[in-house]
Amino acid sequence: AKDAPRPDGVRKLYELMRRVNSSSDPAEVLEEIARGVVEVLGFGIAAIARLEGDILVMTTVAGPEDVREQIIGRRTPVSAILNEFAQADEWGVLRFVPHDRMPDALEESAWGPGFTPGSAPDSWHPLDALSAPLYSATGQLLGNMSVDLPPGNRIPNREERELLEMFVVQAGLAMYNAQQRERLSDQVRMGEMLRAVSSAGQLAELDVSLREAAQAVARGLRTEHLWIRCFPNGDLGQLEQSAAYPPDEREQAADQVQVKAVLASRAARLGRPVVVTARTS
Repeated sequence: AKDAPRPDGVRKLYELMRRVNSSSDPAEVLEEIARGVVEVLGFGIAAIARLEGDILVMTTVAGPEDVREQIIGRRTPVSAILNEFAQADEWGVLRFVPHDRMPDALEESAWGPGFTPGSAPDSWHPLDALSAPLYSATGQLLGNMSVDLPPGNRIPNREERELLEMFVVQAGLAMYNAQQRERLSDQVRMGEMLRAVSSAGQLAELDVSLREAAQAVARGLRTEHLWIRCFPNGDLGQLEQSAAYPPDEREQAADQVQVKAVLASRAARLGRPVVVTARTS
């Protein structure tokens, strides 16, 4: 009876991967995979964190909306996950950490479903953790998948673990392929942007050149707002020509123009962009 769901699960996994591998959007790929773990394998929650530098950022959660709101965007150092894995049972690529082996620091910060565990030996405890690192075909770490609320609130049996492992392996490959397609798409878009800006620079009228260049850069960088300004003879106090995207964007206040002019001058001296964030002092 326990073996019966396996052929159906493999078929659904194949159908899911066929859809996933046709997508160039990593976010869409992860959404499909997380939903597949929930809908096909019967887990209540599937969450995927993408690796950004040395931090795992929770970007995709399939399951109840209130759970998603609690954990989406959560940032966890890779070192913390590796410490958790050091306490884990290895089930192929899966890592299972029973609640009584969970490191104290992680137990305090971990999300846990609110239910009373059963008394059977294979009952799932709210603080049990089952996850797996996501790797590319070349062994590059891309992220981590965590699941919770397994079918029947019991520790997954061998057949269920094997199916989940198939999802994890395919998720890593699909994630890598989507990232590669996204990088290629970015390169093509950047090339088109540079050609358009170069063509705009050949136009006779400066205001027309700036307007065309602004639209090309905005499309290439996928930005919502963009301003291009020219200052005659390096005089930051005199604004000669400007263009904006969208084209009807209202002119900014004079003090903001002055601040951006100073930043532009600094960027020119440094030979690189100057980034201003909410935390910039």
